Amino acid sequence: MMKKNETKKKKKKKKKKKKKKKKKKKKKKKTKKNNNNDDNNSKNNSNRNNKIKKKKKKKKKIGKSDRFF
Repeated sequence: MMKKNETKKKKKKKKKKKKKKKKKKKKKKKTKKNNNNDDNNSKNNSNRNNKIKKKKKKKKKIGKSDRFF
């Protein structure tokens, strides 16, 4: 039995460690260069268009007459 002065010792609760959330890195937006060279841009575009056209030409469907000969 306990004496008058004694009190029950309370069990200490263990504190749960909080997990730190990882911060997502923000992707930097690439700033477009302010090209005053319209010639340069148009050249790049024409090159790109030509490449696209070439790719389209390659995907030619074979006609029936071509298959048998």
